[in-house]
Amino acid sequence: MQISDDEKFLWCQGAISVGLKRTQETTFSSTAAFPLRKAKVVLVADIWKALLITVYQQLWIVQNKRHFESQRSLPRNVVQRCINAISDCSLITGVKINSVQELMLTKYFKVTTAIPKPRRIVEVRWNPPLLGWWKLNIDGYSIGNPGYSGAGGILRNHLGIFRRGFSSFEGIRTNFQTEMAAFFLGIREAKELPVERLWVECDSALVVYGILASNISWDFLQQWWSAESYLSSIQWRVTHCYREGNAPADALAKWAVTNKTSEKWDDLPIFIARSLNCIFFPATFVETEIIRFVARPFICQDPKKLHKAKQRLKQMWDMKEW
Repeated sequence: MQISDDEKFLWCQGAISVGLKRTQETTFSSTAAFPLRKAKVVLVADIWKALLITVYQQLWIVQNKRHFESQRSLPRNVVQRCINAISDCSLITGVKINSVQELMLTKYFKVTTAIPKPRRIVEVRWNPPLLGWWKLNIDGYSIGNPGYSGAGGILRNHLGIFRRGFSSFEGIRTNFQTEMAAFFLGIREAKELPVERLWVECDSALVVYGILASNISWDFLQQWWSAESYLSSIQWRVTHCYREGNAPADALAKWAVTNKTSEKWDDLPIFIARSLNCIFFPATFVETEIIRFVARPFICQDPKKLHKAKQRLKQMWDMKEW
């Protein structure tokens, strides 16, 4: 197979220095795909993606100079121009680095690194609704996405008192479908109680956006049309929350998948009691602490453990953890 001058230059020492190797099956398409494949497995993927454009741009410039101006460039000069071009491009936004190895690679390419934003600590907790309102937290869970899935929800008042909980096994569905199913199941439960002021909270931003924009997928349109009459007759709102503040609904959704069944509760289930804020359930919290720090030391008759239990109870009283 005859190799043209362009191919010879493409596989010169300059191309090899950035990781390209010539084979008999090499084509332009496979060569162009090399930086993209490289970006999936190597450090600082942005550099390898930039090489896809920069290398061929420099090869095109050198080829034109050789044909029209009879000028030839050394491979190392071409490589240096590629490095300089990548370095200039990084001046706009910079490149994110996550390790020392990535830092060393950016220094070799003379790439400007991006200054990381300082992390912001956000307090995540369940916020009770206003007086007269009820809050519905919903969540969906799918194993495999799609896979066996379940929807769950919990309804509480402004004092955090449990009023209704539900778990529904949804069969084979995606996370989005189970989140949306949990919304309509929760609306059905709120209508049954009935609730006149409802605050729905969900940890899926996509579901919240779809509900607010009335952009409902076709498989839930019938349920949306059925719920519209009830929603138009009450005061209601839907907001997004962080996953950490939606633990009880998540536990209910996972329970449905684990047991592959559906259930509804009017009394607080034991398996989600620990997911709730202890301030709304003082009896359960105090009972647990007494068992852990008082009953066990008395049974063991251990003076050190007894002293530790007394200190712990005094600390709880001083900090008003009751």
